[in-house]
Amino acid sequence: MLLLTLLLTALSCTTLGHEHHCIHDQIIQRESYITHKTNGKQSYATDAAHRRLGTAVWSPIRISTEFLKLSVPDRDSNMDDTKAAFLQDTLIPAAIRRLQRVLSVRAVTGPLYAHRRCTSSYRGFSPYRCASYASPTCDSGDSFGTITLPDAYLGEDTQYNSQMQTVTLPTGGGVPNTDVHLFVTASQTSGCGSSGGGGTLAYAYSCQRDQHGRPVFGRINVCPLGIETTPQKFDRQLATAVHELLHALGFSSDSWPLFLNEDGTPRTSRSSGEPEQPDDAHVISFSCLGTTHSTFEASSTTTSYF
Repeated sequence: MLLLTLLLTALSCTTLGHEHHCIHDQIIQRESYITHKTNGKQSYATDAAHRRLGTAVWSPIRISTEFLKLSVPDRDSNMDDTKAAFLQDTLIPAAIRRLQRVLSVRAVTGPLYAHRRCTSSYRGFSPYRCASYASPTCDSGDSFGTITLPDAYLGEDTQYNSQMQTVTLPTGGGVPNTDVHLFVTASQTSGCGSSGGGGTLAYAYSCQRDQHGRPVFGRINVCPLGIETTPQKFDRQLATAVHELLHALGFSSDSWPLFLNEDGTPRTSRSSGEPEQPDDAHVISFSCLGTTHSTFEASSTTTSYF
């Protein structure tokens, strides 16, 4: 946990130095569907009731991307083909390469699947029994519009009727050769800053997690007015992209209750069926470039698994 905290702190200092205002916490607090609940099962090389993380085989994380509507010109935000190409061919691939050098995971075997959102379930069952589903989405309530995950990505889900008879909902092909799939947008939403530095340059979040709480689908939105394609500005753009991609990968305040011990057991109580959130007693403050920030205190100095 100490390693993760230091990594986030360092990235916060870097991007703050470049006048990026991160709004990730506001997004996850505002949108009720972006929660720490799991969405569906993924397959791993070895999977048991608890993950034996200490003996797991770790591989550099595979991150696939899907760029949405980047080529649509936007006069108000100066979005154009040059910026779209910069995002798709240069900035986002460079940020992913940076993360792949430092992050390893237990690789997904076979395709990565999205799962439908359960909208109603029968009480008194553990695990819950879903009565109805809706198509999964990856939105933050901004002006970009609804991002609906394609049916081709969907995994198998089980639906129950009132007699507890089951119907297996169909499986698509999933997303091949990846551990996490990210939607990339470039929309000058209300969460974005203004041109010329300052404000929010990008924001990101996870929108689906696996059976262990690990993010498997997410989104990053890059604000067009903050995109600068000149070589002199590249380090600034890269620092922001890496910082925000980490949020989509689960480096987020709503992820801390989901972290696991080395033997795969939860680090937080599951007595209520949901992970317990840290209380104010575990919040610490730190100063970075003259600004005070808060984060949750690690319970030990050992590495946590996620």
